[in-house]
Amino acid sequence: MIILNNRRRNAVLQYINEHRKVVFSELYLTFDVSPATMRRDLTALEEKGLIKRIHGGAEALSPDSESSAFPKIDRRITQCVAEKESIAHYALQLIQDGSSIILDASTTCLTLAQAIKNTKLHLTIITNYFEIANILLNADTIDMLFIGGYVRKGYSSTSGIIAEDNLMDMNADIGFIGVDGITPEKGLSNNQLDVIEWKKLIIKNSGVTYVLADHTKFQAAAILQIAPLSDIANVITDEKLSDKILDQFGEKKDKIIRL
Repeated sequence: MIILNNRRRNAVLQYINEHRKVVFSELYLTFDVSPATMRRDLTALEEKGLIKRIHGGAEALSPDSESSAFPKIDRRITQCVAEKESIAHYALQLIQDGSSIILDASTTCLTLAQAIKNTKLHLTIITNYFEIANILLNADTIDMLFIGGYVRKGYSSTSGIIAEDNLMDMNADIGFIGVDGITPEKGLSNNQLDVIEWKKLIIKNSGVTYVLADHTKFQAAAILQIAPLSDIANVITDEKLSDKILDQFGEKKDKIIRL
């Protein structure tokens, strides 16, 4: 029941983001649920800071707002560039010729894709990120599976039930994902409901999963939990992660590779 609720709320969030402002009756009729169920869905989304309830309906949060939980992809690409290159260089050494790889829609995974392009590795790449597809599209040694679905405006990627259903039938040797937060207590977390199930599926359907995350992702937990650290092989981060923060992980420090 929890999974079904999350998937429906994922779809509701996407619908609101696409239409920007919707009336309440439109939502419960579109998703064929009772008014009470839709009211609970909207309350849950609002409590997570993902939408704004208004009289008679709901409104999307502006992705252009500096206080929004949805920073645009072009803003994130320009942050911690050297750190992402260091992480991507290390991650590249984990990939063997002939492997199947899932690359998440994150800027560090994008940097890894750029590094892969400069090699002669024969790989099958599975991704939902248009920018990664563009980078590797004409690479002779790369076979690519692009996962379609709802197009996330401002993120150059797909998500939602269609994307999840497609990924559900696929398996990969290695999965690489990005996250918004990492803490000892909550493990991996993210601010966007519409990608939580996607990231969980990557972990589930990959032989081994690595999180690529620069040091800024260790400052606090994001809103929504993805998985505990025990579910992944390692978090690969940069040398700027402080000893103080690393020590907070106690026995879980062995999950973190600081370069």
